[in-house]
Amino acid sequence: MTFSENSTTQFSLLFSLRAILCLVLSAKQSMDSSATAMLACYGTLCALLIAVMAQISFTLPKSVSSVPITMQTFAVNVIPLLFGFKVGVLSAVFYYIAIGFGLPFGAGGEGGFQKLYGPTGGYLVGFIVASLQIGLAIESNPDHVLSALVIGSCIIFGAGAAWLPFGLSLKTGKKLSNFTNIRDVMMWGVIPFVPGDIIKIGLAVLVHRVFKQ
Repeated sequence: MTFSENSTTQFSLLFSLRAILCLVLSAKQSMDSSATAMLACYGTLCALLIAVMAQISFTLPKSVSSVPITMQTFAVNVIPLLFGFKVGVLSAVFYYIAIGFGLPFGAGGEGGFQKLYGPTGGYLVGFIVASLQIGLAIESNPDHVLSALVIGSCIIFGAGAAWLPFGLSLKTGKKLSNFTNIRDVMMWGVIPFVPGDIIKIGLAVLVHRVFKQ
């Protein structure tokens, strides 16, 4: 795939964000079935949103990091902001399970059980915890959107960095001690992604304001 084709695909996926969000909001307003069925519906649709956003990814040089920059965290930020912690957590759990069963929902269409214990496995767990934290924080104080997202981002980075040495060891077959230098872990799994994460947090705040008006 050429650079222009790849860019066109990613822009098309990005523009689908509004359509998916509108679909979920419409379902939330129109469904008359039980609360459990509604929650499952929102969770499934939002898991699909995370999967779509995961396909918008940018791979860094392997010498910098083996973890791609994706728009997954943008979706993880937006979902609990708009739909609450229950939908946020459920969608992150559905997404995690779907990847484990081999659906191509990860960055670059990756999936499978090995993805869960690979270098990015900690971030996937972090999505679940961050969704809970963001949703609860917003329900407690709707005005603290930015701080909730920053803390959520720290949770994702923390979970990802904590598991990264284990994931790299399992993937490469090398000893764990080769990947335990804190400075290296920060450079592989945190520092390169901070600027992009700041942008994604800003976009999430903007989307929250637009859809909550």
